[in-house]
Amino acid sequence: MTNIKTISLRGVNCFLVKTGGGFILIDTGMSTARARLEKELQSAGCLPGNLTLVVLTHGDVDHAGNGAFLREKYGAKIAMHRDDSGMVEHGDDLWNRKARPDRI
Repeated sequence: MTNIKTISLRGVNCFLVKTGGGFILIDTGMSTARARLEKELQSAGCLPGNLTLVVLTHGDVDHAGNGAFLREKYGAKIAMHRDDSGMVEHGDDLWNRKARPDRI
């Protein structure tokens, strides 16, 4: 059976999906909401080792701000569109939205 829990973090909703094999988190909120996110994960029974996947719907900091932290602490794999990966890697929400010579 699959359960879905909505986690509201300062105007951003994240969704924790409980599956037979662990947990999947959709979006992570901003890093400034990390303590609340951890508390919500723990209260749902999601602990380091059983968060198997984090899905980032896009690379904006309010959705991806805790991705690297969750990968390190929980051992979760991160899934996101490759065109947004630079946004997360560089910490720049506009990284792939800037005018580039190859797009003109």
